[in-house]
Amino acid sequence: MPVFPKIEIETARWCNLRQALQWLKDEIRPVEPLYEPIVGVTADINVAAYPKQMAALGAAILSGSLKLFGRMGEGKFCFDEDDNIACLRHGEREEVPLPKIIEAGGFECINIERGQLLQVTSWWTVGGREQPKEGWEYINLSVETAALMRLFPPDDEPLHEPERVTIRLKSSREPTPARALLPPSRILFLGDVIDRVVDRTGADFFDAAIAVHRALCSGELVAMSASEQIMPRGVWLSEAPSCLNNQERYLEFDGIYYWHPTLTTEAVDRWLAQAADEEQGPPSIERQIAPAPEHRSAAPVQVAPTSELPIYVQFLLELVGELGGRDCIANRKKEDIEARIEASWRPELGERSQNKISAMATILRPPEAQRGGAKAQRQVAYATPGEGWNGSTPEALEG
Repeated sequence: MPVFPKIEIETARWCNLRQALQWLKDEIRPVEPLYEPIVGVTADINVAAYPKQMAALGAAILSGSLKLFGRMGEGKFCFDEDDNIACLRHGEREEVPLPKIIEAGGFECINIERGQLLQVTSWWTVGGREQPKEGWEYINLSVETAALMRLFPPDDEPLHEPERVTIRLKSSREPTPARALLPPSRILFLGDVIDRVVDRTGADFFDAAIAVHRALCSGELVAMSASEQIMPRGVWLSEAPSCLNNQERYLEFDGIYYWHPTLTTEAVDRWLAQAADEEQGPPSIERQIAPAPEHRSAAPVQVAPTSELPIYVQFLLELVGELGGRDCIANRKKEDIEARIEASWRPELGERSQNKISAMATILRPPEAQRGGAKAQRQVAYATPGEGWNGSTPEALEG
């Protein structure tokens, strides 16, 4: 029988939490998992059989005496090859902040077998069942082996008791410092729009996507591309509702490419409010036209129904809603408004001409925007030198 050579395997620099428990209970020295079968170490353990070791390891990590490391992933969840929830991408190894462990439910919520710390932040309904949608996780959880052995040294010399390290845990009743709140978002990407509709209406995700797509096709909602181009209805009429949940590609229509469409939060909320009002009855014309300044000596004015208004006035009223309201119109250039008018032109308006389009755009824009530079000191980050706060230039209007 041949003589087998002695196999020496170096201690691993990092050890996972399962190896840490085995060290605490049986002083099994951590080695690379690839080499564990050679030294007869099993990777399949019953965590319930390690209550004392779990408590000691958790106390060491939560007190900050032992740092926990992992690779963070954040965003939408998917299912891995074992049908477990996981993020699509993960970063490099980094220290796991203690507030993250507490947010996820504490050390006992860590999956020791998978080396995973998981937190679900949003859910969606699929087939009538609640499914995790988004959140964050840390995978490949580990601790430094040297730090573990310093805190929990081996008992190699029974006659000399090793120096004991004190682990101090703070009371959970101590007040936590107040956190600043993030400001609400003023713009929404298409996926965010669907999520907002789901949150506000309780509708199914797919029904919400179809409703948003139809609103874009009809012009009830108007999106703007990353290059600040108003996206015509033809973009959405040529696409299926599934395009709303795909932010990785561009949309193309009539030879023009549109990237990362967005809508204003105000426009989406207004659209939802109008839909809720329509369930209670058609809106009155008084709610569509701003009331004139009140004068005590003036006699009350009777407002005609919409159908009795001149066709140009009806068309302009519809454009106000399609363009997102007065404030959104004030933030847009006259050329953008003219493009929207031209795209929405109807046969009953007669022959289309640049003079008519320019005049309508002038009527829709507020006086301070028409003067150009009336609020020139309030420039936005993407305005070019010489532009006013709404993107207009100090030149005189052409119409």
